[in-house]
Amino acid sequence: MANREDLIEEIVSCNLMCLSANKQGLIYGNKIFGGAYYWLALL
Repeated sequence: MANREDLIEEIVSCNLMCLSANKQGLIYGNKIFGGAYYWLALL
C-alpha cells in the first residue's frame, strides 16, 4: 500500500505542477492515459 500511496502522491504532485504550468497539460495527460491517473488520484 505504501507504494500505491507514493504513486498517488506523485500523480497528484505532477497534476498540480502541470495545472500550474499549463492548464491543458493535465488534459493532455488524461487523454494519453485515458484519465486513469486522474481517477486514481481521486480515490
